[in-house]
Formats: sequence, structure tokens, C-alpha cells
Amino acid sequence: MARIKILHIEDEEIYQKLVCEMLGEGGYDVFSAGTGEEGLRMLEEIKPDLLILDINLPDADGYDICRRLRQEERWAKLPILMATVRRHPEEWRKGFSAGASDYVSKPLYGPELSERVKSCIAGKTAQGDGTTNPEVLMIRATLIGNRGAFDVFVRQYKDDLFKTMQSEAGWNADEADDLVAMAFTRAYEHLDQFRGDSPFYTWIYCIAKNELKRKSRQIRTTPLEDISQDDGEASASSPGLVGDRPAQSDANEQFRLELQSAIAEIPRRYRKPLELHLMQGLPYEMIAKELEIPIGTIMSRLCRGKGHLRKVWQTLVHSETLL
Repeated sequence: MARIKILHIEDEEIYQKLVCEMLGEGGYDVFSAGTGEEGLRMLEEIKPDLLILDINLPDADGYDICRRLRQEERWAKLPILMATVRRHPEEWRKGFSAGASDYVSKPLYGPELSERVKSCIAGKTAQGDGTTNPEVLMIRATLIGNRGAFDVFVRQYKDDLFKTMQSEAGWNADEADDLVAMAFTRAYEHLDQFRGDSPFYTWIYCIAKNELKRKSRQIRTTPLEDISQDDGEASASSPGLVGDRPAQSDANEQFRLELQSAIAEIPRRYRKPLELHLMQGLPYEMIAKELEIPIGTIMSRLCRGKGHLRKVWQTLVHSETLL
């Protein structure tokens, strides 16, 4: 069986070597080009099964190369995986609009690169039916496993949605941030329902409004509701909860111990984010950096984890009441 050929157009030698090592171990034949001109020449010679294309080249723009290839019938369906250090929303939109099949972010992470390469080669790409809406293409990229694509949406819309919901709901920063996190979680769970008929922000706003209505009907039954908020700051009703603030009473210290015990009872994947957020007071961005997980995934795990935590907490409270 012929080995799969991959052409990597990248001007930085360290990334050339890194990709060769990472993908070479997976059984791929990797060829490197340091400029756009050299890459286009090798494209004709090698006829690769996949092109990994850097955006910033010394003699060319990666987006322009991608557009040029998509205009030629022989390269129209060639899987093109674009690589960039940027996660700015406009950069990703520009790439998908230019015809990119998928995206991978630098610094490169071996398992993620391998996953994106396998997906492209298997034909699981955002492109396919002629759609040019970049938001639809980014959603499709998320659905085929590119979690970074959804992280771009979070980065672009989180702050605006937070300000809007805080203003409309009249809630404090903790409660508004909690609502926004839940809205993104719900969106992530129902991405296949996004059709691009309206902008993603309109869609996530509607989801947030529905969550607002749902939360407004809920009756808070335990003190945990007041301390499990989401902007990385301790709530005024829970002094001593955040790790860098000393406990102000024995009751607060006891509460911390009970909270730690409750966190230990929830599924493992949610424990560390909750510990960092509730016990140490770290915001989303710092938790994402600490655990090397996209911020969108952190928001999702915190929301889901808090759901598990509330159930455990209610059980503990109920048990104490019976004693």
C-alpha cells in the first residue's frame, strides 16, 4: 500500500522538523518547503494527499495560496490544513473563507496535529457543499473534532454576551458569567442545529435568553448556589472560599473542607477545573492555560461539574438534616 504523502509549507525550520517527526512516526511521508514558490513547485512534483499550509510565509500569503489552489480544478478537493499561531476569530474566518479544510494552532501538539491530519485525509473536513459562510464552516470543524474552532467563538463573543446579559438580567458579575458559561455549553451540545441563517452571536444570545428564563424559574435550595459562580472571584457571601484568601472563621474552614469532600465525589474529569475555580479562584483563561485545554471546554466542564456538585451538595445537606 502506497504511503500517504504530506506537503508542509512552512518557513520556520523548527516547525518543519517537528512536523516531520510527529507525522513520520505515524507512517506518513512528509515533504517540506520553506517558501510559497518552492511549495507550489513541490506540489506539482509530489502531488500530495494533504497540504499543511502556514499563513505567514516570506514570499507569499497562505490565504492567497489557498484561494489560488481552490480555483484550480485539480486542487479543488485537496485537503488543506492551515497552521497559525493566531486564534483571532477574523483569522480563522479568513482561512475557512479562503477554502481551508481545517485549522491547527501553533505551538503544535502532537496528538492534536495527528487527529486533524487523520480527519482531513478521511475526508472529514468543514468544506464540501460549496458553503462559504465562515461561521458554518467553523461549526462544522468543531463537529468533526476541532475543539479550537469553538474556542474561537468563545473568545469573540463571551465578553459581549456577558455585558448584554448582565445588563438585561440585572445580575451581578458572578451570576452573569455563570449564565454565559451555561449558554456556551448548551450551544456546544447542539451545534448540529446551527444553520447559519443568522449570525452565531444571535444564536448564542437566544440560547442565553432561554437559560435566563429557565434560571429565573428555579428556586435556590442550597448555599452552594451562592458560591459556585464563574468569574474566578469569591462571592461576597462566601469569604475565605478562594485559596489565596485566609479563612476568616472556623465555620469557613469547615465549609472549605466540606466543599473539597463534595468535589471528590463527582466524576474525575470535572474535579480539577472545579478545584482551580472554586478553591483557588482562578478565572477561565488561567484554568485553560494551566490544564492546556481550550477555554470553551473549560467553560463546559465547569458548568457540567457544578451540576454534579450541586447534586452531591444537596445529598450532603439532606444527610446532615437527618442526623
